[in-house]
Amino acid sequence: MKSWRLGPSLAALLVLVVLVAGTPGRAFQGASATEPASSSPIGDFQMALVADGDVQIDYSMPAGFDAALLQRFVDEAEGQNARLSDTIYQDMETYEMDAPLRASIPRHPFDGDISVTSTGLRVVISGSEVQPQASWYYYIIAVVVGEIIKLTTRYLCIGFFPVGAPVSGPVCAAVATFLGSLISGIIIQWVDGKLTSAEAWGLNLAIAVIRSIGADAWEFTSAWAKANMRPLLIKFRDAFVEFAKTSARWAGQRIADALVWVAAQLTSLAETIVAKLEEAAALIRPNSIPTKGADPSTISVGGTYYSVEVDSSEPGRAKIFLRTAAGPAALPTAPRSLLWADETNIGEVWAPEIVRIDGRYYVYFSAGRGSAHRMYVISSTSPWVAFTAAQKLNLPDDKWAIDGTTFTFNNQRWFVWSGWVGDADGEQTLFISRMNSPTQPTGARYVISQPREPWEQVVGNPTINEGPEAVKDPNGQLHIAYSANGSWSDQYCIADLRLRAGGDPTYVWDWYKSNGCEFGSNRATMMPEWDPTLSVNGPGHHTFVLENGDINSSPGAGHNNDLMYHAVPKGIPYSWDNRRRFAGGWAWRSGCTYSRQNVPGDNLNTGWSIKFFEDRNFGNDGGGGACTTNGATTPGRTGLRAADPSVMRVGSTYYSVESDGGNIYSRSAASVPDLARAPKALIWSAPKNMPNVWAPELVKVTAALNTKVYAIYFASGDGGAGQRMYYTWSNSPDRGFSDPIKLNLPDDKWSVDGTAFYFGSKMWFVWSGWEGDSNIEQNIYIAEMTSPSDVKGPRKIISQAREPWERIVGNPYINEAPAPLKDPNGQLHITYSANGSWSDQYCIADLRLRAGGDPMYVWDWYKSNGCLFGSNRDTMMAGWDPALYANGPGSHSFVLLDGDIGTSPPAGKNFPLMYHAVPKGTAYSWANREWFSGGFGWRGGCTYSRQNVPGANTDTGWSIKFFEDRYFGNDGGGGVC
Repeated sequence: MKSWRLGPSLAALLVLVVLVAGTPGRAFQGASATEPASSSPIGDFQMALVADGDVQIDYSMPAGFDAALLQRFVDEAEGQNARLSDTIYQDMETYEMDAPLRASIPRHPFDGDISVTSTGLRVVISGSEVQPQASWYYYIIAVVVGEIIKLTTRYLCIGFFPVGAPVSGPVCAAVATFLGSLISGIIIQWVDGKLTSAEAWGLNLAIAVIRSIGADAWEFTSAWAKANMRPLLIKFRDAFVEFAKTSARWAGQRIADALVWVAAQLTSLAETIVAKLEEAAALIRPNSIPTKGADPSTISVGGTYYSVEVDSSEPGRAKIFLRTAAGPAALPTAPRSLLWADETNIGEVWAPEIVRIDGRYYVYFSAGRGSAHRMYVISSTSPWVAFTAAQKLNLPDDKWAIDGTTFTFNNQRWFVWSGWVGDADGEQTLFISRMNSPTQPTGARYVISQPREPWEQVVGNPTINEGPEAVKDPNGQLHIAYSANGSWSDQYCIADLRLRAGGDPTYVWDWYKSNGCEFGSNRATMMPEWDPTLSVNGPGHHTFVLENGDINSSPGAGHNNDLMYHAVPKGIPYSWDNRRRFAGGWAWRSGCTYSRQNVPGDNLNTGWSIKFFEDRNFGNDGGGGACTTNGATTPGRTGLRAADPSVMRVGSTYYSVESDGGNIYSRSAASVPDLARAPKALIWSAPKNMPNVWAPELVKVTAALNTKVYAIYFASGDGGAGQRMYYTWSNSPDRGFSDPIKLNLPDDKWSVDGTAFYFGSKMWFVWSGWEGDSNIEQNIYIAEMTSPSDVKGPRKIISQAREPWERIVGNPYINEAPAPLKDPNGQLHITYSANGSWSDQYCIADLRLRAGGDPMYVWDWYKSNGCLFGSNRDTMMAGWDPALYANGPGSHSFVLLDGDIGTSPPAGKNFPLMYHAVPKGTAYSWANREWFSGGFGWRGGCTYSRQNVPGANTDTGWSIKFFEDRYFGNDGGGGVC
């Protein structure tokens, strides 16, 4: 599988960079020797030059890794890298790189194979394609690879090597040895001097680099100060530089300016590769961490994740360590920093909890022996500054106490912990008290939960409520999720306490307990509709990963959020020693009723509950979690009465457009489900001569002078034969749109539901229209575009409603609402809606262009063998089940970055979708259509078949699985091919 391209000299340079940038002692003693490195973010790895100048890298995974799951990540990385390399090339044009220099760059500059082996991953970087003009590119690759391997000793060896010249691996190695591990530096080498004319353009950037260093070394030093680097040695050997040929773009530019541009082009690619491999490193079980441990505590601070853990391996001197990483999955392999050590032997240290309050970091933990266990706290202004000495918290009544943490709710700071009522270990109870400050509890302690329900007394002696973790739901109500049943057994599980709206946190009867475990491995103890785990036993003591550990940053509905928890993989005996930390997920579920009997107050309370996932990617969530039996919620339903959604992502913000028939409105939000609750802003109002504004489509396109603009395509007219497509544009996705102009579509016939996209180096327009002037049949048409507002002929039919399953409801028969997408193989798909949009037979089907096919040739398109998303089992493709909670799902929007199919997602994940449908139980009509927030994922090996037409009768490739609700709880199953 192809993921990136490097010629042999580049491959050798990769070796040189790793050689000098690796750990002290280095991974290489020359260009061909191998020696395991000790600081890889993946685990042990070996790298060597092999045949034809290729570089082979072997990453050894932890024992017991899941090869199938690892392959999924590899496939995902492949698709992501291909898209990013396309983006890089387009950015080169956008940034006005000199045309001759741009022409010297290969279209896809990365070439290599990634495969899963019996021991882990193998990456072979190809040396088959020599790029003699790309000498400047060596410099960029050096910078990027340096970023990937994190420059642990801060050496960067940059070489500009004419093709055919010997690569001086030993030279870099010798210089590094000479400098020693205590000196930071940048070494610039120029090897074998004189340059050929073919390389002159490719060396322009290199010339600018050398000029900048020579003329402005102090600025260069300043630019690298944050990386603790300084220019130490600039060495030229028989160098010859022709300054007259310096590129206009880079002439006189400082090295810092060049590096900013370089980073903008390729850093995201490097980060993607690293992220995928780091995710793969944790795959013993779903998102499991290869190191043993319990009681995880993790927070995020401005995009950096911090976790704390106890190490009790040294008798009588327990230690608390900190790890930091760019994501939860990377924490286990991040280096540990010592925060605190028990120098006074106060006893066993358990369950540290980290939180950041007013810019200061606090770690709460319990310490002691037997009944002497009490809560302590240490703090610091920074994770990297010495923490204070351990201070005992003076909790009310001074009884046995563990698992404590703090939070702010309703402008009051609180402390919650697990403890004993008296001095004997018969029952662990959850207590809460107020705090005057992060280190000073005040007032009484109050019981808020005791293990008195049958499902939390399956394993006892003592019976247990412990590991409390606070979070705030979308209604602003306080929840404290906790662990129940013996932590030494596979009956350990997580349950929920929900404080009633307006309730008093100190009054036990204002708390309502879930009707069973919400995360556990024993079906008999689970809350109704919550299923047990599939791959782990006894999940417990968890942490909701929140910004600063602050519950006031708790996420809204519609998100899948980071979770850390401990459990024991199935197939391994359950014991404390076998616990491992896992990176999972969680999401809110609404309309969930908690019940109780014979206590003060109401016996029932309905509100938000929590769905936990073993793996944040939902592959092993066990289903369930819908709270459907009480009728309070419909999965995916947003409540927004509207049709024909169009949604795109711009950076981290989601934008949608919609029409009420005469106006176009925009919404923006931080998540797809939140769009329905966001205020709508009028962005264009139709004049009297433009009624019936239908199905606006928002997409980012390239206009004149390579300017990126936001376009809205929509239909307008008399609602009959006069309906035509229009185009308006703006520099912003939600304001300032131009006066619309009519698209001059070929043949100028009735047209609706059009959108533009890029595929195969061309711009295309696809829409639904009539062949003639009568409303008999709506076909899908395609045509080339020369600009966002200009379509060139002819138009070509690519789909007609001729299959029996798309003619259940007609007059007219309909193929409409086309939505383009690109699969992991790079093939074009156009999904569309079939059957009458006024009926619950409305559904979504798929057109797949054969590999290498012509988008304008109808017989290069293969149609799914039925609906892929619908509510009538009789019309569904074999293996695809009908929707459970929505009728007639149709006109939809794949939520892509900038609406660009070049950012179509890879295989192996569930991605956001917005579609319209009518909730079951509601009469089906246009007026009752609502937006639903769903999901979609790729399914491989799906054969589409046809008969009695030109070309092959079958075509096998990727298909699409749609989900009513993105969180898989009610996806209808199926979709396996």
